[in-house]
Amino acid sequence: MAKLVLANKKFSFENKEKAKRAAELEIANKKLAFDNREKAKRAAELAIANVKLAYENKEKAKRAAELEIANKKLAFDNREKAKRAAELVIANEKLAFENKEKAKRAAELEIANIKLVYENKEKAKRAAELVIANKKLAFENKEKAKRAAELEIANKKLAFENKEKAKRVDELAFSNTILSTQQETSIDGILVVDENGTILSYNQHFLKMWGIATDTVKLKSDRWVLRPVADKVKNPEEFTGKIVYLRKTQDETSRDELALKDGRILDCYSAPMFDDKKIYHGRVWYFRDITKEKEIDKAKSEFISVASHQLKTPLAGIKWISELLLGTKIAKPSDKQKEFLTDIHFSNERMINLVDSLLNISHIETGKGFDIVKKKTDVLEIINEVLKENKQLVIKKNARIINKCPGSTQKIFLSIDGDKIKQVFGNLINNAIKYSDNKGKVEISCENKSKEIVFRIKNGGMGIPQEQQKKVFEKFFRADNASAQEADGTGLGLYIAKAIAVAHGGKLWFKSVQNKETTFYFALPQNKEQV
Repeated sequence: MAKLVLANKKFSFENKEKAKRAAELEIANKKLAFDNREKAKRAAELAIANVKLAYENKEKAKRAAELEIANKKLAFDNREKAKRAAELVIANEKLAFENKEKAKRAAELEIANIKLVYENKEKAKRAAELVIANKKLAFENKEKAKRAAELEIANKKLAFENKEKAKRVDELAFSNTILSTQQETSIDGILVVDENGTILSYNQHFLKMWGIATDTVKLKSDRWVLRPVADKVKNPEEFTGKIVYLRKTQDETSRDELALKDGRILDCYSAPMFDDKKIYHGRVWYFRDITKEKEIDKAKSEFISVASHQLKTPLAGIKWISELLLGTKIAKPSDKQKEFLTDIHFSNERMINLVDSLLNISHIETGKGFDIVKKKTDVLEIINEVLKENKQLVIKKNARIINKCPGSTQKIFLSIDGDKIKQVFGNLINNAIKYSDNKGKVEISCENKSKEIVFRIKNGGMGIPQEQQKKVFEKFFRADNASAQEADGTGLGLYIAKAIAVAHGGKLWFKSVQNKETTFYFALPQNKEQV
């Protein structure tokens, strides 16, 4: 009986401990419910279960108290108490088993809660990764859309460029057709080669002109084509040397007359081909048969020469007679007769000057009678002589002559044809005075350079129109403003002057500003004989 009481006390103590643990489990469950919101429902259910368990434990404690009373009562009835004790043992074992199961379920629930928290963290992590992936995908889609838009723009641009290229190809084809037509219908023989001498283009007139077979041109090398050309010219070494020179100097333009062994004369012109970037791409050759033109020019020059020679004799007679009538050896003419005779004399002088000019041109063009006889001559003396001869014109124009060349104590001796050089200075100085402003000044100067002496004749006056300056040294040319001011003039003086300058190895050029001034430059080579 004492053992039963002791067992009951022990059982009661265990129930109290269980109740205490149940209360602690309830607190833990409440805390778990607070930490795991997502599992609040299950945590709430667990709390209810724990409360229920606590209630049951209380009931059991009550029953244990009642049992204690009953045990005291059973002291009087052992069998009933023993029976009830046995039943109690079974109930306690069952309760212990149930408590173990509940503890096991609580442990499983705690593990489940931990697992659930971990899964939630993993889900949150995956959700964050998914958000990042979505943002990255959105950015990539945006970039793809941007690239697609750029690609569309590029495709439109490419389509436009292709359209423009097709247009340019059509234009180029049309230009090539025009060029081919111009080339084949040209009276010139045309040959085009690249920078390596490879033949790019030619026309049939070129082959016919030089008697070149088509098979030779198909070799595509200008060496095979220009070789038969060199064989037909009178001076093949000079022609071949010119070709070599032009290959070395790519920017050089050349124009020559070629005399052929069969008597023909060809005008040969060659020019380089450069693109917009100044890159050399080859050379074009033009050959034109000018034999007939040369024959006509020769006949014309010979006619002028013959006619001029025939005119000199009667003009000389008229001059002699007019001078005789104006002199004192015969009866003195009346004032009216003297006026007529003076007009005859001056008109005759103009005719003689014109004939002399025509003869000079004939000599220049034919090479006959235009001999340069050089001897040591003082150029300053020639200039002074020309100034004396133009003294009356200076007075008429009220001009002021400024001669900056060295004074009478100095001399400049050069190896020249004095008469012809005097003709050059005569033309330049006479023009400077004639076309200067009224009361204007004419300035003459010279500069001693290392290889030449350059003479300058400058005047202030009408100048030469810009658009007509390239024609100044052509035969029979006179500027419009000069013709309006001075009706007299043949337009031959500067042509002859330049021919004389070139024949001496010199140069003649000018600079002019219309309605302001004109400066002519006349350069003669030095020959180490200057004093």
